Amino acid sequence: MKTTNLSGLVFNPDNAYINSDWKHYSMSPHAHGWLELNYIVEGSCTYLVNDVPYDLSCRNLLVLDSSLPHRKIFHPDTPCTVLGASFTMQEGIIGLADADILLHKDPAAQRFWSLFTAARVLPDGRSIYADLLNLYEIFCNEESSFYLTCATAKLLMDIPRLFTQYDTNRIDYIRQIKLYIQYHYSKIRSVAEIAEHVNLNPTYMERIFKKCTGNTIWQYLTSLRLEAAKNLLTHSDISIGEIDTVIGMGSRQSFYIQFKKKYGISPADYRQAHRPPVS
Repeated sequence: MKTTNLSGLVFNPDNAYINSDWKHYSMSPHAHGWLELNYIVEGSCTYLVNDVPYDLSCRNLLVLDSSLPHRKIFHPDTPCTVLGASFTMQEGIIGLADADILLHKDPAAQRFWSLFTAARVLPDGRSIYADLLNLYEIFCNEESSFYLTCATAKLLMDIPRLFTQYDTNRIDYIRQIKLYIQYHYSKIRSVAEIAEHVNLNPTYMERIFKKCTGNTIWQYLTSLRLEAAKNLLTHSDISIGEIDTVIGMGSRQSFYIQFKKKYGISPADYRQAHRPPVS
């Protein structure tokens, strides 16, 4: 997102809306302005931003670069209410709300907006809802431009802090998930068990883990189990027929297939190649 040559410019909404009367309407691709915010009040829908889909549900907040082609796709069987606003930059005389101050002199805002591309989703945007609703009411009531600009500035300064907090929490969740798997890999029977330990919805947990690590939780768990199997094959006398049970896989055939797929060699051949010679 371009953030240069902003002196003397302010952010102002060119539209604010609640789609109460068109919950099933899907629009054509379009582009406009600088930024768009959409909070899902109820239901679910999909946004395409530069042809990338973002599936949204209640309480999600989508922040998108509205200068890119984008469109809402409402699901026919799921009415969706969206509270939103779009913003442009224009000349202004409100020093404290200057775009230059918001994007270059506030550290949190600078980091977020300078790295922002296309779109991001905040899973729980409830703390933004009241301010976004306030901005909508100011816009619809055609109140003073000063009040409107200040309300916009508050939103644009709060959003980076919320995403920073979300990213910090997400990193902490990933750490907790990995630690639990590392200590309990031999006993874990389902992803739901891990989700219960870290107090997360299983689907959400899977999504953030895959996004942060590039692997599913079960792929990470299987990888740890196979590493443990390598260690047992090299440094123990446990029979190959028992190792699958010891590492928690519970299936000799699955263990054999997964081991050979990962390391290109059977467990028996690995043991023969890596056991230290008998003195």
